[in-house]
Amino acid sequence: MNGWALAPIQVSRATSMHRLRQYALVWFLFFLASSGLGYAALKRYDPRRIDGLSDTAGYYQLVISNPRSLGRENMRGRLLVPFIAKPVYLVARNYLKSIDPVLFGLLFANSCFCALTATILVSVGKRILADQAVALLGAALYLLSFAIPNFYVAGMVDSSEACLMAALTWLLLADEWRWLPLLGLVGALAKETFLPLGAIFALGWLFAAGFRQSVRQTRLGWVLIFILAGSIGSTVLYSVLAGSLVWPWQVAVHLYVSDNFARALLKILITPGFWYFFAWLCPFGIWKLRSLPRPWLVAAAMGTVAALLMGAWRDAGANAARPIFNVVGPLLSLSVAILIAQTSETLVKKRESVS
Repeated sequence: MNGWALAPIQVSRATSMHRLRQYALVWFLFFLASSGLGYAALKRYDPRRIDGLSDTAGYYQLVISNPRSLGRENMRGRLLVPFIAKPVYLVARNYLKSIDPVLFGLLFANSCFCALTATILVSVGKRILADQAVALLGAALYLLSFAIPNFYVAGMVDSSEACLMAALTWLLLADEWRWLPLLGLVGALAKETFLPLGAIFALGWLFAAGFRQSVRQTRLGWVLIFILAGSIGSTVLYSVLAGSLVWPWQVAVHLYVSDNFARALLKILITPGFWYFFAWLCPFGIWKLRSLPRPWLVAAAMGTVAALLMGAWRDAGANAARPIFNVVGPLLSLSVAILIAQTSETLVKKRESVS
């Protein structure tokens, strides 16, 4: 009797271990691919001296020195990627002679996050489509998009925010709202834009999902705790770094540099560098968006609007594309994969009918 009772548990554990090993292998392969995409930043050019990647100089300093010494207040708190890069740098500086150990550490950390984002996207794709091949194709397309080799593995820290947005998508899709506060705390270390983006994204998902009133109130409570946890984390982090009390909205006010909000918003949309991020993702990704869950589409739309407004607030120009890509990049990549898969199936059917 006990043997029969334990059998399903043993099968379940075996299945879980198999899935874990499978995802670990997928992550490792994506990590190697991401590292290869970022190799140029180690040997071909110095990202600190490239227009559009100048923030890398700040993250470089976060790896080798005290965050308090960094002049830009908002960048001091972006510690998640530098925190992972630092031990790699400390080891690499004793062994690497032809490669900058700091940039190597940043590449390692960013490759970890890019690979994890792609792996989460595989899981999301399998959950939605029940097709591992299409999910893997979507993740591969994500890594091959403009943002990854040109920014995310080139010494920046946007890979951590992208990973957290992908994790947020997975949690909402799996109806695991209770884990949102933990994500908010981690997000406080990643980038200050994650909290507002994540909150708007989650609220969009909540009101598009069609939950019953009682369920919706519970989910709304988790979103509010997510906001509270992220705000407390940001307050503690920036206050410790500044040596005095700093509220999250003070950091936001400090970032305001636009004299004309409408002009700054228009500047984002007419800057060619902004559209490089979506040059093929939008034209090909838009066709199969209806194949994806409506709550994800609504959440991504609201997150995009929020990212645009934040970009105009700080007159970010083409740099506004990065947070927007963090919101819609996985969505569009998976949509393009669906388009390719369905087109291939149509061609195969036509050939079979002709033969």
